[in-house]
Amino acid sequence: MFKINYSFEEESGRDGLDPLGNISMSDERSTILLRTTFLDSWFAALVDALEQIQIKKHVSVEIAEEPKALTLDVALGGQVFVTYADEKVVAQTRQALQAALRTAACSFLAAVVGLPEAKSNTTLDPIRKFCEAP
Repeated sequence: MFKINYSFEEESGRDGLDPLGNISMSDERSTILLRTTFLDSWFAALVDALEQIQIKKHVSVEIAEEPKALTLDVALGGQVFVTYADEKVVAQTRQALQAALRTAACSFLAAVVGLPEAKSNTTLDPIRKFCEAP
């Protein structure tokens, strides 16, 4: 089962403008773990990549504040290989990736959207759109 998890940095807590925390993506064998990163940038990049793999088999998405791109590759069997740096995880289907992303991204959005500074964070816009979609 493919999962995406996040947690806010303990010191800074929830922040609507610069939400720092840890994010992980895991299948049953491997995990991509990023510590002390901008959660909004990661969720926005994942939303963008998910939208692009509806059309393409290979997607490379730049993540603000990160040195490397996130890549997604769709295999003939429908599996989605998610790669960042030298780490790789596999979602069995696009739907599995979408479900994991919807759960994590919408939970993240709910945690920050009520904060006053979140209104000026445009990086949250694609996450809002994704979470509002049916």
